[in-house]
Amino acid sequence: MTEYERWLSVELDDPDLKEELLSVKDQPEEINDRFYRDLAFGTGGLRGVIGAGTNRMNVYTVRKATQGLANYLNKHNTEGKPLSVAIAHDSRNKGVLFSKESAAVLAANGIKAYLYPQLMPTPALSFAVRHLHCDAGICVTASHNPAKYNGYKAYGNDGCQVTEGMADGIMAEIEALDIFADVKKIPFEEALASGKAEYIGEETVNAFIDAVYGVSILGKPADNLKLVYTPLNGSGKMCVLRILDRIGVKDITVVPEQSEPEPEPAPPEAEAPRPRPSNGQCVLISGGDRGIGAAAARAFYAAGAQVAVLYHTNADAAAALEQELPGCIAVQCDVASRASCEVAFHAVEQALGRVDVLVCNAGIAQQKLFTDITPDEWQHMLDVNLSGAFHLCQLALPGMIRRKAG
Repeated sequence: MTEYERWLSVELDDPDLKEELLSVKDQPEEINDRFYRDLAFGTGGLRGVIGAGTNRMNVYTVRKATQGLANYLNKHNTEGKPLSVAIAHDSRNKGVLFSKESAAVLAANGIKAYLYPQLMPTPALSFAVRHLHCDAGICVTASHNPAKYNGYKAYGNDGCQVTEGMADGIMAEIEALDIFADVKKIPFEEALASGKAEYIGEETVNAFIDAVYGVSILGKPADNLKLVYTPLNGSGKMCVLRILDRIGVKDITVVPEQSEPEPEPAPPEAEAPRPRPSNGQCVLISGGDRGIGAAAARAFYAAGAQVAVLYHTNADAAAALEQELPGCIAVQCDVASRASCEVAFHAVEQALGRVDVLVCNAGIAQQKLFTDITPDEWQHMLDVNLSGAFHLCQLALPGMIRRKAG
C-alpha cells in the first residue's frame, strides 16, 4: 500500500483533505508532489503549502511535529518539572486550527499549553515564552510566503527560534514517528476544561505592551502626529494601535480594506497547465538557498530540465523558488554531514527518478564576493562546501556512470 493509499484508507479528521486526495486520484505527478517526502523540520520549523499529504501543512503533519517536540521536551526533562509551551498564530489560513491541534497534542503528553485567543504578532509569542516561563514556543505562521502556505515555527525557552542542535533533536523525534499511529492527542475542549490548555490572558498582553513602551526613546507624547496605518490583513493591528495610543498618537486612520484578516479563499478553478520545454535532464544543485544557486536552477529550468535544489537553513528562499518554478523541488540538507547528504540525495532520486547533472558549491563565489568575511571564515566555508561536493559526487557519480555505459 502506498502512502497515498494509506491516507485514503484512514478516516481523516479534516474533510478538506479527503476531498483533495480524491481530486488527484488519477494524477500521479500531483500525488507524488504531496507524498514524495516529509516536510523537513529545521531551525525555521516547518513550512509548506496547505493541503493533503506528508509534504503539506495539515493537521496530521502539525500533530506529528508537535508530538516530536513533546517527546524531545519530555526526554530532556531530567528534573521531572512541569513543562509548558506557549502558542500563537497569525492570520494565515487554518492558523486557529493548527494552534488548537498543537495544544491538544501537548496536553495529551502531559505538557501544559498556553494559547493566545486572538491574532498576535510573532514577538508576542517570544515574550509569552519568557513571561510565562515556558519551556518552548510554537508560532503558526509562514512569514512572507504566498497565501497558500502556512508554517510552524518552534522556539526555545529563551523565546528565540530553536538552535540547530535543538532542531536536529526534534527532527530525530519526528522522524521516529508514524504520522497516524504514534501521535497522542485529546480533544481541545477537554484540554481546556481540565486545565491542560489555557488561553493567555490580558495580563500577558498588557505586560508585552508595557515592555515595548519601556524601550521607547521618544521622551515626550507624540500627540502632534497624524498617521495612516495598514495591518496588511495581518496580526499587528491590536498591538500597534495600543502602543500608538500609549505614546499619545490619537489621529490614526486605519486602511479599512486591509484592517482585518482576509477570509479563507474558495478553492481556485483548475488552470490548464502551461507547456514547458523538456530536455529530459534531471539536475541537482547544492547551495540552492543562495543567489547563484537559484540562478543556476532558473537557467536549467528554462532549458527544460527537472530541477532539485539543496538548501541548508534558508527555507524562505527555497519555498519561494518552488513557487517560482512549478515542479522544482527543494530539499533541506547539511552538506557537511554525509548522513544528511544521503537522506537528501535519496529524496531527490525518489522525486526525479535519477540525477543526470550535479552542480556543487553554487554559493561560494557569491559569498566571497559580496560579504565581508575573514580568511578563517572563508577557509571553513570552503572546507564545508568541498566536503559536501565530495559526499554528493560519491552518491551521484555511480548512477551517472552506469547510465552512460548503458
